[in-house]
Amino acid sequence: MNIARDYLEPDRSGHHYAQELFELARRGEVEVATGPQGYRLDVHGDLAEQLEIVFRDEGVAQTRQLAYLSEVTFPGPDLFPGAFVEGFGDAWNRIAATWPRAPDARDGLHVETHLMEKRDVFVTDDRRLRVMCQRLREEHGFDVKAMSLQEYLDRRRGDA
Repeated sequence: MNIARDYLEPDRSGHHYAQELFELARRGEVEVATGPQGYRLDVHGDLAEQLEIVFRDEGVAQTRQLAYLSEVTFPGPDLFPGAFVEGFGDAWNRIAATWPRAPDARDGLHVETHLMEKRDVFVTDDRRLRVMCQRLREEHGFDVKAMSLQEYLDRRRGDA
């Protein structure tokens, strides 16, 4: 969501990086996707409406929903029984129990959706969330590669 907000708000420091990412998506060089449950928990009101328009206009894919009952899980063609990552919640909670500044459990919905969908790179400018992804990989074997948008774009250009 921080990347989408950067795209939407020109005064944010990552705006030009977000523009570059969406330009790559328009050319069909990358696919940008968001997890519906994490997205629904992150934004509300006018911002949610603005982002829905951006997602629609820019072709941002909506992934499948995780099969968890919640206030942001809705019946539909993208909700399947058993759609979750085995052991993910336990691993997230184990790390969070030892880390007072761990990302909120709601952030875990974004990461778990990424893993469930077998996406390539989890892009976020939230440093704590990137550290959580690193710990999930190193301590629990989850195959999640997370990086900031600038790092992702630098690697694509061969600058890193």
